[in-house]
Amino acid sequence: MVNKVCILPFLLAVFLPVSFLITYAVAVKVGHVYAAFPYISDTGSLPPESCIFGQFVNIYAVIAALFMFVRYSQIREHYRPVEELGGVTPSRRRKLLANKVALVIGLLGDLGASMVGNFQDHAVIEAHVVGAFMAFGLGGIYAWMQSVISYGVTSLNGTTKCCRHIRIVLCSTYTVLFILMITFTTISMRLFKGKGNRNPKMWKPDDPGYDEHLVATITEWLMVVMLSLFFATFYKEFKQVGVKAKVIQKNQVGVNESV
Repeated sequence: MVNKVCILPFLLAVFLPVSFLITYAVAVKVGHVYAAFPYISDTGSLPPESCIFGQFVNIYAVIAALFMFVRYSQIREHYRPVEELGGVTPSRRRKLLANKVALVIGLLGDLGASMVGNFQDHAVIEAHVVGAFMAFGLGGIYAWMQSVISYGVTSLNGTTKCCRHIRIVLCSTYTVLFILMITFTTISMRLFKGKGNRNPKMWKPDDPGYDEHLVATITEWLMVVMLSLFFATFYKEFKQVGVKAKVIQKNQVGVNESV
């Protein structure tokens, strides 16, 4: 029985912010973006930083998918003994259904994050924008669903009232930031594009719409922080999870369990 899956929330909390800071540093170093709060996507738009950005986001997507599957399995196994005894009530069925829906939404958001990393905004802007909305939008919905589900499994090992409340606060903050990002991105781009042919990756204080641009980019970075902190709240619960692998060998009778 392996119980090291608690590393998944830790990796999700640390990996993405560190990855973005690395690509940001490279992009600023080679002069591809203006140093003061560029859009995250702009820090991974051009080579060489785009190569690093894409690789890191793909790794993150795999880690996030593993996290989501473990969380789904944790909730599912929490209700399995009751289900086997024939005691699944309509309320529990709804919770199990919500658990499945959350997994699907989370994986779609995860796919969106991978699209952001592989379709740069200057190359395939349509796919990049769709991926960004999937990553941030569906990622937020997944976080909300897991927060609500947490209140329905209060007897789950490792869960605490404090963590459940923190998740609600983080999700609420994330939602406000998401609305601000969309609003001020729209306003700033209209102002910027209406004043000459400038490079949006080098958006400077004397360019039109710069203040609105700063609000949009800062909220985007803060959204990543909120999501990272959200995943970190699952560390204690994941410490209670064990993973058992069953290996079935052909031409032999029986099942060997490997740890």
